Amino acid sequence: VEPLLYASGLHQPRGLAVGADGALYVAEGGWSGPGQATIPGRVTRVSGRDQTQVVLDGLPAAGTAQPLFAHSGPGAVVSDGAGLVLFIGPAEGRPQGSVVRLSPTGAAPGPAEPLVLEETPSPAPPPAAQAPAAAVWGAERGPDGRLSAVLPQANLLARVEPATGSTVPVTPFIGAGASNPLPSGVTRALDGTMLVAHFGSPPFPATGQPPGGRLVQVAQDGRWQPLLEGLRFPVAVAFAPNGLLYVLEFASGYDAAGERFLPRSGRVVAIGPEPTRRRTVVRDVDYPTALAFAPTGDLYVTEG
Repeated sequence: VEPLLYASGLHQPRGLAVGADGALYVAEGGWSGPGQATIPGRVTRVSGRDQTQVVLDGLPAAGTAQPLFAHSGPGAVVSDGAGLVLFIGPAEGRPQGSVVRLSPTGAAPGPAEPLVLEETPSPAPPPAAQAPAAAVWGAERGPDGRLSAVLPQANLLARVEPATGSTVPVTPFIGAGASNPLPSGVTRALDGTMLVAHFGSPPFPATGQPPGGRLVQVAQDGRWQPLLEGLRFPVAVAFAPNGLLYVLEFASGYDAAGERFLPRSGRVVAIGPEPTRRRTVVRDVDYPTALAFAPTGDLYVTEG
């Protein structure tokens, strides 16, 4: 499918969610680094093609030299039906980042109302997680209102209570050679189990080598098992309204000499109904970071 450019001018988009008003909300990491002007992190509302509105500004900015999964600034964002829940990466004074609840202002908020911070609690540090590596990359909201979040650098799937920010570790994961497989995306199946995407352990395979990404299934008691192998750097996973599973792959390979992932090589893959059946839906995406489905079935993808 040839994708349609929906909105541009974003600065390091990291999270994507469809709000209760039907609009898209993009969590932007911003920019910060030596020799360049700092662009703060922010949340932008996209109500239609090229119809953007910054609804929350002045958030911590992500450093351009930071590792992919250890950035500061806004990350995953989730709609809870009334407002949004935003995860912000580590910052000065908040070594474990923060969980921020965003809600519309006014007694009868309209779709163009700005968002305000309602609560900014810091989640409790999960065991064995290092402070600079506790950024949340992917999150989802369960039917009980609790959030499930994955912290790639901390190698953890955790449940988060949005009202308090308290974090309950669910399970760590083990990659090849007992390495950290970098859990990067999470979604919930109809049977209540969690599906978690594993980006793959460094050193990353180069082009032409077997891909090391996979999808695992996590039961409610935390036990997990591989479900799908051979993915190329998956960063997000979601079910479409029709029940079909979609995986967003960051790149097709890694340039070890240049120490970077191949640009313009990401793709969206549809999986199912059998796990072995895969179909490339969109290709040549430039460093995709998040995906979300509208209730109508339209698929939206951010490029970093």
